[in-house]
Amino acid sequence: MGFGGRRVDFDDGDLFDRDMGDYKFEPDVPGFSNLRHSGYFFAPAMMLCAARLATAPDVPRISMLLLALNTALSLWFGSRGPFVGLIGGLAVAAFLFPEFRRLAFSLRCGAATLAGAALSVVTPSPKEGVFNALRRFIFGWRDTAEFSSGRTELWQDAVRMIGERPVFGYGGEQFQYVSPRAGNFLRHPHDFVLQVIFDWGFIGGTAFLALLALWLIAVLKTRRQATVAGRTALFGAICMFCYATIDGIMFYPFTIGITLVLMSVALVESDSSGKPAPV
Repeated sequence: MGFGGRRVDFDDGDLFDRDMGDYKFEPDVPGFSNLRHSGYFFAPAMMLCAARLATAPDVPRISMLLLALNTALSLWFGSRGPFVGLIGGLAVAAFLFPEFRRLAFSLRCGAATLAGAALSVVTPSPKEGVFNALRRFIFGWRDTAEFSSGRTELWQDAVRMIGERPVFGYGGEQFQYVSPRAGNFLRHPHDFVLQVIFDWGFIGGTAFLALLALWLIAVLKTRRQATVAGRTALFGAICMFCYATIDGIMFYPFTIGITLVLMSVALVESDSSGKPAPV
């Protein structure tokens, strides 16, 4: 197998001499239907590391190291979405919690992410275009469709179809079969709000979004009394929802589960006095 133009001998004696651009990674990555689904795991890891940097009284060097490592891996695999979630979550957390506004936190978090970004660039990567998110981001400016990976066209298609069946929607897991842009392959419109309204229409979709709004109101009411775990979980949940605005993380069970755990902890730990949060 060719890796960065090099030939690699495997233990079984087989020798492959081919460009990495010809190698199909998706079938050979256990547990993933798409290579960049790896970002679904790197995202929560980066969020927890960032929260630790914000809330720890000392200098958590291990958290900085893990943040840099997860940043490097996410970018190397070509995932850009986790950083949309992280930036959105940090913006909201800076407004809600003073520890996220500290200069020391900004310096630590910035240094770790920059180190990870640099590592992702200097590490040899396959020539296949899906790798190395920074290069994809930079060169994507030349082509709008490439920059958004086709998301804008997908969103427009979803909006058009919602207009055709706005009341009750099309039902769960129907997007890939109904949308011409999906090509019987893309299973969701890569936006959480569009996804639930497409599936359940404005009646079911807005009802579900209203439940999320009630959760958010409940945790925000007592955010000043929240424990460290509560603030961390709230930050993480907000990051996941920001991430969900450009990807389908609310379609897959494992990312839905991660988000539900964060939401539950944020609700339970929203009041350090031990009293249940008002709902």
